[in-house]
Amino acid sequence: MRKIVAETDIESVRFSPNSKQMCKRAKLILVLGAVCLCAGQASCLRGGTSYCPLTQWVDTLKGDFGFATRWSYPEGIFRNPFGQLDCDGLCPEAVERMRDSRGRIHTDSLHRFYLLVDTTRRYHSLACEAQCYEWGGSRFAAATQYGEDSTVCATEMNAATHCRLVIVIRNEAAAPRIELNSVSSAAETTVYRCKSGFIRIDRNAWNKGFLKAEFDYLFDNTDQPDQPLLWRGRIYTPIEKKSIR
Repeated sequence: MRKIVAETDIESVRFSPNSKQMCKRAKLILVLGAVCLCAGQASCLRGGTSYCPLTQWVDTLKGDFGFATRWSYPEGIFRNPFGQLDCDGLCPEAVERMRDSRGRIHTDSLHRFYLLVDTTRRYHSLACEAQCYEWGGSRFAAATQYGEDSTVCATEMNAATHCRLVIVIRNEAAAPRIELNSVSSAAETTVYRCKSGFIRIDRNAWNKGFLKAEFDYLFDNTDQPDQPLLWRGRIYTPIEKKSIR
């Protein structure tokens, strides 16, 4: 039996007092068909119908988006006892020969080491809490616009997190889902559909090429119906544009 993991990310998530009230008052049900957008040989994100009450666009979305000013090194990057940025885990094989017996990177190898190992600071684009399977936290989300009217936003998975939130925004309506790529199963990706919730999107930021949004969703748990799945938080990320071929 799968175990649901509930955890709040390091970044705090606070909602305005009327968030839950707005969710309850929402009566509009948006039914969105499958969206499957492929470019070249890239695999498409699975679509499907999601039922959620409210997609609200506001001129200026208020709230704490200070997480977007904070950053982390890529996964597996740390500072060793010698003050050097080093990698742990998935390191290129060639870098192993660039360290001495104490683990210090040779001075004459530093330039080549950092050509092989990405130590670029990554600014956070997500602050959230979630209750879902194989969830260990995430601070990053990416948004991509396909064509004129379809944008897909997905939170980033990592070594400890094997589920992600996917939000498809089409014609100003959003259809969210959770996708689980379980390490305990060889089966295809498991998709959990939205049951209720809302998303608010900042229109001014959208017009400037950024997805700035606050969301709070509940999802149907088809594996254990008595244990709800949820995902709530804030996103602030640039929107990458890709053409459809």
